[in-house]
Amino acid sequence: MPGTRNIDWEESFSIIDPQIRADGVHVWPFDPSFPVAVNYMILADRKRFRMNRHDYFEILCVLKGEIKCQVAARSFIAKSGELIVIGSWPYHRTLRFTRSRPKIATLFFMPEILCEAGTHGEEAEFLMPFYLQDDSFPHLVRAGTGLPREIAGLIQRIYSELPAVTNRARLSVRTYLRMILILLANHYVGEIGSRQLDDRKHQATHRIAPLFEFLEKHYNQDISGGDAARLLGVSKPHFMRLFKEITGQSFVGYLNHFRIAKAQAMLGSTEMPLAQVSQEAGFCDQSYFGSVFIKFVGMTPLTYRRRFGKSSKYPRAQQKDVGPSETQKT
Repeated sequence: MPGTRNIDWEESFSIIDPQIRADGVHVWPFDPSFPVAVNYMILADRKRFRMNRHDYFEILCVLKGEIKCQVAARSFIAKSGELIVIGSWPYHRTLRFTRSRPKIATLFFMPEILCEAGTHGEEAEFLMPFYLQDDSFPHLVRAGTGLPREIAGLIQRIYSELPAVTNRARLSVRTYLRMILILLANHYVGEIGSRQLDDRKHQATHRIAPLFEFLEKHYNQDISGGDAARLLGVSKPHFMRLFKEITGQSFVGYLNHFRIAKAQAMLGSTEMPLAQVSQEAGFCDQSYFGSVFIKFVGMTPLTYRRRFGKSSKYPRAQQKDVGPSETQKT
């Protein structure tokens, strides 16, 4: 992979996870006039991102180490020198699963930066690998193809031009981006040749949108899979299959992960007692809250507060830790 000097490395979890909404959509703070961003990140801790999707397109290059990527119900390993291509509908996440601290480069961009005519314009031919992603799409591009190294170099060139405040810089970014897209379009030509645009996933996601809106306001209330199915006007078995297909998670797993994200926000920004945080996040049982928190975050709620809270000094006498030991596997 190309050299990575003069790069500002950031910890991925602290950036990405807080930007994921209740509906699982990750919202990146693009410059509205020029929606493209390059980020160099380190997967420093074994924290679990929530499954998420986004309106932008994503190219992820593994620069060092290995990561695990989950796309809906599928999982695969991406090694150093490989890249991952993600469109706008799949729910997905990346995970650190070894002791190493993987380094990745991500390119995020909205299609309109090149293609104002939508999926029917001439420029849209470059974007077909992103539009035509079904359940069998090969998101991983192996190092042996030579593409990851070439694309990582072009991503670094884009990074050097951002923020693109001049016409020359914007022209350069668009040129490098087109070069990347041409490489990917040629790579995927055999995959997308016989495929057609399929809006079923988008329609299914729209179908359960009222549930995500409900969870944003009522996540701390008792809500079961049956309650969610009734809210959407479908049978419970149909809802369970549909939710798993769209998000790659069970409803209970998704809800617990979302509640834990809310608890993290409270622990980091308030001095609310842990028992109250547990209740406000929707957990009636404080011990269960502690166990679920460790499962998703990798540490107890009290340890999280001591590391990331408003104050690093929380006397043990005032806060009772909840959950099993941090070294205990769940």
